[in-house]
Amino acid sequence: GRVKVEATLVSSSLVVAVMPPHAQGVVTVDVSNNGGVDYTQGFVRYTYNGPLAVSSITPSRGGGLLGAAVTVTGSNFVHGSDLMCRFGLTLSSALSYVSSSVVVCTVGSLRTGHHTVEVSNNGADFSTAGLQYVYEPEVTRWAMQPSTGPLNGGTVATVSGKVLSYEYTAVMVGSG
Repeated sequence: GRVKVEATLVSSSLVVAVMPPHAQGVVTVDVSNNGGVDYTQGFVRYTYNGPLAVSSITPSRGGGLLGAAVTVTGSNFVHGSDLMCRFGLTLSSALSYVSSSVVVCTVGSLRTGHHTVEVSNNGADFSTAGLQYVYEPEVTRWAMQPSTGPLNGGTVATVSGKVLSYEYTAVMVGSG
């Protein structure tokens, strides 16, 4: 059936309304400008989608190169121009729809640390799974001082890098 909802006239060409609950499917949205006596005739459509869910992300950590791919598995993903991923507050720079249960998100420029990964079918309502992607920027070695030392070790060496984080910094020593 049809339901009359509260609407706010923003301008002569813009009305804002909160969509009421409805079963999954497509409905028409009609507007009246004379108090509900006459309505437009179904020129605008709205689609109610099933509940969006995210169940896993692969990989769950990465960094270094912008544009790394993260596969997001879940349910009710809808192929369309408004399908997007969000890492924390950063929207995905690109997205590949694989199926209603798999999308591939592209990691944009993130700060070092944990970022909640969510998906939206409409750019407004996002999933709420709270799965975490850990962004660990690649360290570019600039300099090491000193760069030599005795075989028995013990020399305190300083490595200066382009991207270092107190929380995630580690040093690997060895060949290969």
